[in-house]
Amino acid sequence: MNGFLSRQFAAPLLSLREAAEAVANQKFETRVEITSQDEFGELGLEFNRMVRGLWERQAMTRFVSQDVLDVVQKQVDPGQDVGRTTVSVLFSDIRGFTSLSEKISPEELVALLNEYFTRMEEAVKLHQGRIDKLVGDAMMAVFRNLPDSEHHALRAGRAAIEMRRALAGLNSDRKAQGLFPIENGVGINTGMVVSGRVGSLKGRLDYTVIGDTVNIAARLEKESVRAPRRIVISAETLVAMGGLGRVRFLDRVHLKGKDCLFPLYELMSISESAGKV
Repeated sequence: MNGFLSRQFAAPLLSLREAAEAVANQKFETRVEITSQDEFGELGLEFNRMVRGLWERQAMTRFVSQDVLDVVQKQVDPGQDVGRTTVSVLFSDIRGFTSLSEKISPEELVALLNEYFTRMEEAVKLHQGRIDKLVGDAMMAVFRNLPDSEHHALRAGRAAIEMRRALAGLNSDRKAQGLFPIENGVGINTGMVVSGRVGSLKGRLDYTVIGDTVNIAARLEKESVRAPRRIVISAETLVAMGGLGRVRFLDRVHLKGKDCLFPLYELMSISESAGKV
């Protein structure tokens, strides 16, 4: 009798233990199959509900920025995290996207965007930037001060150069498949932003950076058509690079909302940093 009871308890306990170990290794698709109508069966159902919730939470993390996740993990009202900080903001989008989207099927367009953003995200993450948002074919990334790291302006510039390199690789692969190439542009600006919650007081929220620094970065991206290397930075970003950025002066232009002429610089390369900040 005791042996029978031991086997009856051992099987579901072993199943739960193995499932728990799998979940600990981030295998959130794991489920236990305990069909008994006793307490073990109820425990199995609750375990599966818990793991399903973990899977959904992990899936949702890919739809929001890391800044949003950080606020949630701190378990505070996002409105309490509003503050001013100096960052480098990078904007990029695909050239001629509207006409391009009219020439290929929706399925082909989504496949193209997915491949494109995969490579762009890798370039941004390589230099410790965070993607703030994706809007259609456009991407906004934010580079902040980090301990034992280069200045955020340098990392943003390196990310832009890596993005252009990644695009060349993507176009090489597309050419080998008999597909047309795509082009993009990048704009970078450095300055003060307001960082915090934006949205409805009762509904949808976003956690982002706003301010003139962001607006200028977006407008610089539009001006990147003037630059053969398609990377345009502001004078503020150039100064923040501390003499390590090699640029070519392009022009002084009127940016929307600005009264004075605004200098544009094409980023050519960035020297190796002598040290971290």
